[in-house]
Amino acid sequence: MRVSTNQMYYAGTTNIINGQSDIYKTQNQLSTGRKILTPRDNPVDSTLALMTTQSKEVNATFLKNQGMAADHLGDLDTQLGLASDLLQDVLSRSIQGGNSSYSPTQKQAIAEELKRRLESLVDIANARDGSGDYMFAGNTTNSKPFSVSGSGGNYSLGGTPIVSYSGDDGRRLLQVEASQDVATSESGQDVFMRVTNASGDLLGRSVFDAVKNMIDTLDSSSGVVPAPSYDQALGDLHASLDHISKARASVGARINQLDSLTEAGGDLSVKYETRLANLEGLDYAEAISRLSQQKMQLEASQQSFVKTSGLSLFNLIS
Repeated sequence: MRVSTNQMYYAGTTNIINGQSDIYKTQNQLSTGRKILTPRDNPVDSTLALMTTQSKEVNATFLKNQGMAADHLGDLDTQLGLASDLLQDVLSRSIQGGNSSYSPTQKQAIAEELKRRLESLVDIANARDGSGDYMFAGNTTNSKPFSVSGSGGNYSLGGTPIVSYSGDDGRRLLQVEASQDVATSESGQDVFMRVTNASGDLLGRSVFDAVKNMIDTLDSSSGVVPAPSYDQALGDLHASLDHISKARASVGARINQLDSLTEAGGDLSVKYETRLANLEGLDYAEAISRLSQQKMQLEASQQSFVKTSGLSLFNLIS
């Protein structure tokens, strides 16, 4: 078989180019830490790696949403905790004010203290979150939900409520799993305005009304006639405190639920990382050994090409 000069040069350069290409590929694998650089390197594992990466990114999105939801619910729990503590303080002072040995002046002093507590309660109901949204406004987060609208009246007998609500009944939802949403807010209507008793029946009076009724009961100068009965006002305060506690318990249950989801999502993220490492991860020892072998083969090809390309009839005749 005759071998032409062109064939000899073509074969030699092809071997050198292929050798250089193999070295570059191995060097890229070492620099990236990945054994699959393009889908054609391993179509099956490449497809599995793509599917795993997509699942990992979806899981990361849910983990981010879970974190955001936990932050919102944490802020909500804090405000409900403040409201609960405040009502507990109001209840304690109201029980003191019901002492028959207290003079009208002493009871009025307690009533004045409760007025400041009522102002603080309205401030809590109008609290904003870290984004500047009103937390208890439902979906109308840019509008202040609660405002003092009345100055007097026996609310058990159809008087004007002390505080009005201008938000809506909406609860903001955030998707935290493929088929699960979590409410990250509470409607101020449900938390502060629609107080229920132990039987779940609406009182027809808000948390604010309960405090104002107690103020009018203790303050003889309130001008409210007839003043709410002390027992009714005290009962409304108990119901209001229980109502806020239930709302806080609901928020706490969602926080615990998110903690469980986040823990499970973290475990899933580790599994995805492990699977990707198995599919794409590079065996550095094997790659380094292969690179050394490829360099030796390239050097041998280059030396062989130099010697072969230098042969001619004149070399043989001499």
